[in-house]
Amino acid sequence: MQSTKRRRWLQAAAAMTLAGLLASDPSISAVPVESAEVPQAIVNSPARAVTADDDDPDIAKLLGLSEEEAARRNAKIQNRRIELVSKRAETSSIYVNPDGTLTAESYAGPVRVKQDDGSWHYIDTELVDEGAALEPETAAADIAVSDGGDKKLASVSKGATSLALGWEDTLPTPTVKDDTASYDLGDGQTLTVTALKQGFSQNVRLDEAPSGDLTYRIPVTLKGLTLSETDSGHLLLKNSAGKLVAEAPAPMMWDSSVDERSGESKHLAPVDTEIETAADGSQALVLRPDAGYFAQDLTYPVTVDPTNTLAATTDTWVATNYPDSQISSTELKSGTYNGGTTVARSFLKFDLADYEGAKVIDTNLALYSDWSSSCTEGTGTAVRRITESWSSSTVTWADPPASTTTGQVINTAAKGYSADCPAGTMNFDIDAIVRAWTSGTANQGLLVRGVDETDSYTWRRFRSANYVSGDGSTEPHLTITYNHYPEVPSAPSLSPSTDTNVVTSRTPALSTMVSDDDPQRVRAQYAIEPDPAYNDTTYTLSSDTPYVDTMEAAVLAVPEASPLPDGKHLRVRAQTFSRIKCPVRDAAA
Repeated sequence: MQSTKRRRWLQAAAAMTLAGLLASDPSISAVPVESAEVPQAIVNSPARAVTADDDDPDIAKLLGLSEEEAARRNAKIQNRRIELVSKRAETSSIYVNPDGTLTAESYAGPVRVKQDDGSWHYIDTELVDEGAALEPETAAADIAVSDGGDKKLASVSKGATSLALGWEDTLPTPTVKDDTASYDLGDGQTLTVTALKQGFSQNVRLDEAPSGDLTYRIPVTLKGLTLSETDSGHLLLKNSAGKLVAEAPAPMMWDSSVDERSGESKHLAPVDTEIETAADGSQALVLRPDAGYFAQDLTYPVTVDPTNTLAATTDTWVATNYPDSQISSTELKSGTYNGGTTVARSFLKFDLADYEGAKVIDTNLALYSDWSSSCTEGTGTAVRRITESWSSSTVTWADPPASTTTGQVINTAAKGYSADCPAGTMNFDIDAIVRAWTSGTANQGLLVRGVDETDSYTWRRFRSANYVSGDGSTEPHLTITYNHYPEVPSAPSLSPSTDTNVVTSRTPALSTMVSDDDPQRVRAQYAIEPDPAYNDTTYTLSSDTPYVDTMEAAVLAVPEASPLPDGKHLRVRAQTFSRIKCPVRDAAA
C-alpha cells in the first residue's frame, strides 16, 4: 500500500514541478494539479503538464500531436476506444482502439445533426411549439407542422428545395403527443402528422365506417421539385436536374385487427391515388379509398395512409402484400409467418467508400428485431450480398435486385414475440461481404430475407434507418474494425558498402524508410538470403527492427554472432509491419 501511495505522490509531484517552473514565467499560468489520491497518467509537454484524461480540445496542439496521434496515445493509456471527433458525420463515427486498429460505425441513414455552433445532437423528433408552427427538436431537415388556424398542414425543406402539403379546410388546434400532432376533423375522423428524421408522415384515422364515398384532396406546394407517380403508385420528387431527392410509397389503408403471428393488420388494401394539376400549374394529391373495403368486418379505427414524405433513403422493404418499396417505413421486414403466403424482404446499403483498400479485421451488422412470429427459431434470417444496382424508388416485390449466397450469414435468433424471447439486436458477422467490397467488388448493399421463405418461424420485423432511437442504438448499423496497410518500404540500403553493392563489412547496418498512412509506429523485418542468380552460399538471416515513427528509417545491424560470409552473393528483402503486413520490397546486395 505504501508503495502505491508513493507512486501516486511521485506522479503528482512531477506535475507540480513542471507547473511550478512554468509559473515563474509571468506569461504562463500554473496548471492545477489533480488530487494525489486519484491515479492519473502524466504526459509532459513543453507547454504544460497534461493528464491523459484531459478533455481540453487543445491537448493535441499542446503536445504537438494531430488529433489521431493524440487519440492513439490516449486510447492505449486509458485502455478504451477514443472517437476521432473531426471524422464524425450524420451517418458515421470512427474510433481509435487501444491496440491501434480503427473501428467505424456506419448507419443507413442519419442519426445525428451538426448544430450551428459545431456541436452534434442526436435526432429527436418530439414536436415543440416554435411560435409560427410546431417543429421537431432536432431533425435532418427543416420540418414545420401546423399548430392550427390555417390550411398549411406540414412542410419539409432542405437547401433550395421544399415540399409543403396543405388541407382543404382550416385546421383546428392539434393535440400534440411526442412526435405526432392530431387534428379532430369531426365525423369520427382524425388527421395526424408525425415528424420523421428527414420529413413527415400523415394519415387519417376513421373511428367508424364512412357514410358515403371518401375523397381526400391534399394541396401540394413545391419549390425546386417535380412530383410524379410510378405505375406502382410510388410517388417521386425530383429536382430540376432530374435527381431523386424524396419519395413516398404507394398509399395504403388498414384496420386495427392484429394477426398474432405477424403483428400486423389482417385487412390491408391499396388506396387509389391521382396527381391533379390545375390550369394554373398548382397540384394536389387526390386519394379515393375503395368503398368496398369498408363493407368488410373491420376492427376500427381504420387508418388511411395518404403518403409518407421523406428524403431518399438507403433502406426499404417489399412484400407480397406490400409490393411497392416501403422506403419511409420505420421498420424493415423479412421472412414469412404463414407458410409463404405473405413473404417480406428488406434491402439496405451503407456507404463504405472511405474504407476501400483497408485491411478488414472484423465486422458486425446489427439489426434490432422488435417482432418475430414465434420464440421458435426456425431456419433463420439470412443476409446476402446484392450483386446489381437498385434504387429504393424502383425496387418492387416483382422486380428485386439479384443477390448471391457467397458470403451469406445466417442468424437463427427469434426476438420480439413475447417476454420469453424479448426484442433485441440480431448480429451478423459479414466479414466476407465487407472484405469483398473493400477489395474492389461493387458495393450494391445487402438483402435480408428468410432462409426458407415457406418456414413460418422466419418472420422478423426490424427497426429501420427511419426509426428514431435517440442514440443510434437500434437503427441498422454496420461496425467495421480495420487497419490500413503500411506503405511498401524503400529499397533497403547497407552500410558500409561500395557503389557496386559490395559490402565492406561482415556486420553491416541495414536501413529502409518506413511509413504508414495511419500515424502509428512501424517496424521492418529484414531477410538476408542467397542471391538465386549465384546460389553460392546457404547463409540466411531474418530479424526485426524496433518500432519507429512513420517516415523514419528502420535500422538493423547484422549481429556479430551471425556475420555475413566473405565473398558470397546475397540479397536483402525488407517488409514493413504495423499490425498487418504489406508486400515485400526487394533489393540485392
